[in-house]
Amino acid sequence: MLDRVVVFFYLSLLDEAQSKEAIQRSIKTYRQSDLRVEDLIGLMHEGYQKHFAKARPVGSAFSSGQLILPDGLKWNVWLEFHRLADRNDLIALLLNKILGFSEASVAEGLQVSQGTVRFRVAKALRLLGGLSA
Repeated sequence: MLDRVVVFFYLSLLDEAQSKEAIQRSIKTYRQSDLRVEDLIGLMHEGYQKHFAKARPVGSAFSSGQLILPDGLKWNVWLEFHRLADRNDLIALLLNKILGFSEASVAEGLQVSQGTVRFRVAKALRLLGGLSA
């Protein structure tokens, strides 16, 4: 589960320093309490919102060299998608399709309906598909 937290922050913030800080805070909170998946999603979303304003997305690799992209993900396409996508759509896509959380869990964690999650994911997939074509 914690590996999903790491990938979430690296791919959503694209800023190594802000990602590390958000990861450390989220993992500390996760370990101190008995969170359900939906609570963890809410915690990650809250951390994203808190660190987004300070993040400075970069196009270069992370210094640790430990980030392994999910199969089939092209870095340049992700960077362009990150730049163009609505933040809510990006988060829904990342949580549901890349990290594999269910629509129901994402909806509860983000405090929106499943239909909203489905709409955001579809919108993000259309944009991402257009960029990778």
